[in-house]
Amino acid sequence: MERLRPEDIELVVRGDLAALPKLAQYTHEDLRQAWARSSHPLLTAATVLSVLTALRRGQATAKEAHDWAGFLFSGYTGSVPLPLTRLDIEYDPADEDRIAEVIMRLEQTEDDLDGPITDAELDRMISVVKQGS
Repeated sequence: MERLRPEDIELVVRGDLAALPKLAQYTHEDLRQAWARSSHPLLTAATVLSVLTALRRGQATAKEAHDWAGFLFSGYTGSVPLPLTRLDIEYDPADEDRIAEVIMRLEQTEDDLDGPITDAELDRMISVVKQGS
């Protein structure tokens, strides 16, 4: 298998949901090393908005959005042995609260307590993110 490129992680941080499955093929140490060599792009409100919009339009699945948010929230893919060093993926400080709220909710979509996002909730999240953009 080829070495993980920093650009592969950067694509995911920039909202490319199709790039995420590739990351799952690598160990957490591979991810950590690639992130260390990356340009460390910030997660922006515009990126979150593009993912929410893709989800709303049916261009992304709830599972893809969940997995993307889970990676950004936790800094790892799938299940990894603990302890681990999280990837330090930072949110744009200008919109950090809005971004964090949406990422956390997307990450919770597959748990029994919060469940799937309704269209009304998705529209509200889009509106919240747009307020900061």
